[in-house]
Amino acid sequence: MTIEVSHVTKQYSLGRRASYQTLRDTLASFWKRERSDSAESFLALDDVSFQVKPGEAVALVGNNGSGKSTMLKIISRITYPSKGFVRITGRVASLLEVGTGFHPELTGRENTFLSGSVLGMSYQEIKAKFDEIVAFAEIEAFIDTPVKYYSSGMYVRLAFSVAAHLEPEILIVDEVLAVGDLRFQKKCLDKMKSAASSGKTVLFVSHNIAALRSLCVRGILLNRGKMEMDGPIESVASHYLQQYCATSSAQTWEPGEGPGNAACRFLKVRLHDREGHDLKIGNLSEEVSIELTYEVLQEGTQVAFAFQLYTDESVCAFSSLSNREPYFHGKALAKGTYVTRCSVPGHTLNNGHFFATVQAFGIHWEELFSIERVIAFEMHDDGILKGDFHGSYSGLFRPNLVWQTEQLQCP
Repeated sequence: MTIEVSHVTKQYSLGRRASYQTLRDTLASFWKRERSDSAESFLALDDVSFQVKPGEAVALVGNNGSGKSTMLKIISRITYPSKGFVRITGRVASLLEVGTGFHPELTGRENTFLSGSVLGMSYQEIKAKFDEIVAFAEIEAFIDTPVKYYSSGMYVRLAFSVAAHLEPEILIVDEVLAVGDLRFQKKCLDKMKSAASSGKTVLFVSHNIAALRSLCVRGILLNRGKMEMDGPIESVASHYLQQYCATSSAQTWEPGEGPGNAACRFLKVRLHDREGHDLKIGNLSEEVSIELTYEVLQEGTQVAFAFQLYTDESVCAFSSLSNREPYFHGKALAKGTYVTRCSVPGHTLNNGHFFATVQAFGIHWEELFSIERVIAFEMHDDGILKGDFHGSYSGLFRPNLVWQTEQLQCP
């Protein structure tokens, strides 16, 4: 039930290759590819080494592109390292993508037995656990329906339930739990805690820092393919939040250099008050706005935006889409510079520290690009809603709700 990762390096090629080549094409291009590989490749992992002992619950922490998912795929034998090796003792169950290993034409029942067999279980072992698996996944009414008709939430519930109930000695889980609702995420975390407390080894990747802190005792921080830190989860999580999460309420880029693609690129993302001043600390009772400045580089581009607000522990407070924007949404844009604003009314957020992630979408809501934790800001309790109350409010929100009392009967 141990995982040993020794000097693992994974290199990917950045170049595209044709869908097929003749033998002559292959031989003719071999020498050219050999000479240019170093210029057309990048290191997803660079000389990473660590060990996970039996019964440890370990978190892999890092921004997108840091190498976390690549590491899990190597440990799960989905891909292999370019250099180094991984040695595992114990039976492994991996849940790296929604519905991993499921066949869309097969029913939930059939996929449960198929997935269990892939994990090394006998038919009798799967049969003995079957009712428990289905009950945990909460899909009893759909168990004999082909999984191609399942929602992503149903997929992940069944996939996780199979992986968690078939007695693995090592459980490897990627960010897929984000697909489920909050209640099911809690069920999954409780199941993984139970597995860890019973001596199972757990390797967990998530951007939800609160979930990592509640489950894991140790964290490994990856940054651009390198291992930057290995230690207690509290220390690793604090270092990650301080070093790699936004600390400014505004980000600016030179033309052509901002996040984006050939059709559209950001020039600035900022938070401001009602007067248009950059805002690092906002009052709970006052409106604040997130402003996106961007350049449209290709005539006829259609683009929509979304943002999500997260707490320090990566809990999503809420998200919003630009599809209610009345003037330009759904229209082909001419080349030029545009500004899109979204205002958050006063008496919405509770006091605390927040991060914003911004996404850009195409005409059919396909994600074009995103900027994680692009700005950060504080919300300050100005005391307007407190009145004569001197305590603290719990929760993410501080709405100004209407309270009213009337006397129904006089003495």
